[in-house]
Amino acid sequence: MKKYGVDALRFYLMSSSVMNADNFNFTEKGVEEIYKKVMVLAYNVNNFYTIYPNISGGKLTSENFMDKWILSKTNKLIKNVTNFLQNYDTTRACAEIRNFIEDLSTWYVRRTRDRFNSGDKDAKKVLEYVLKNLAKVIAPIMPFSSEIIYQTLNGKKESVHLQDWPKENKELINETLEEDMKYLREIVSLTLRERDVKHIALKQPLAKATITGKKLGKEFEEIALEELNLKEILYKKGENLTVELDTKITPELEAEGFARELTRAIQSARKNMGLIKEDKIELFLEFEHENQSKIREILEGEKSRIGVEKIGYVIDAKNRDIHIVDGKVKDKVYKLGLIKIINH
Repeated sequence: MKKYGVDALRFYLMSSSVMNADNFNFTEKGVEEIYKKVMVLAYNVNNFYTIYPNISGGKLTSENFMDKWILSKTNKLIKNVTNFLQNYDTTRACAEIRNFIEDLSTWYVRRTRDRFNSGDKDAKKVLEYVLKNLAKVIAPIMPFSSEIIYQTLNGKKESVHLQDWPKENKELINETLEEDMKYLREIVSLTLRERDVKHIALKQPLAKATITGKKLGKEFEEIALEELNLKEILYKKGENLTVELDTKITPELEAEGFARELTRAIQSARKNMGLIKEDKIELFLEFEHENQSKIREILEGEKSRIGVEKIGYVIDAKNRDIHIVDGKVKDKVYKLGLIKIINH
């Protein structure tokens, strides 16, 4: 309990076969897994919410389909966990909670981060609603974590354990949307697996993928293109879902991939310098590449996203304020120089 907390232990036991009076082999590794894949993810989402205290207002009637999806999943969670707990089935209740937290953290929050950065009020309102109901639903199983989450939302005024049990809003449950999102994620998973088999990093853009199966809707296809770093998706009719990647990497695509590796290195260097999102830097770059003009053009377009005020292409190593990073992408060497801009 000292190492992973009482809630991780409670969740581990209440999700185990011992709740069904079956044999059970207790392992610390099992508790550690719950801590990492349930507790840490839940706390990360809660911490993400607190980063944006100045976004207020917004409405649950958001037309954003990612918002509609997570609202549907939240109310399905309330419905299912209620039924499971009424039947004393904590094992299935825990499975439902675990899957939901993973969806919330690794899909909704990750896909919605840019909206929070731009001050989207609806996104903040939706996440508040989700976390408030999640805190209530997990309260019997994770009493301490649920209290932390709930008090983050209401300014430590009330205890989650004094609240009424939530009831699902049937109007917010959208089975079709959930099925469409599930299908999208299956495509993403299959394509990422195909990239892995072909040893092509995700940062390397590819021209297209051909999907055998149902055609994605426009909004879903846009997500697929972003998630999979593709320029185009083509479709073929067929019952069994398959994905075929076009693995030909043109000089233009290779240059884009190199530029992505550079932006990743820049963001990593910013983190190592202890910079926050609002901090701006002056960036200096030296690199070997046949298509330097294309890469420079891409980086110029990425300046605001990676917190760069201006870019130079000669590094003054004698400057004491410069943070230098050497690296390599495949056989191409690069050197970065970062200087934090101090506003007086």
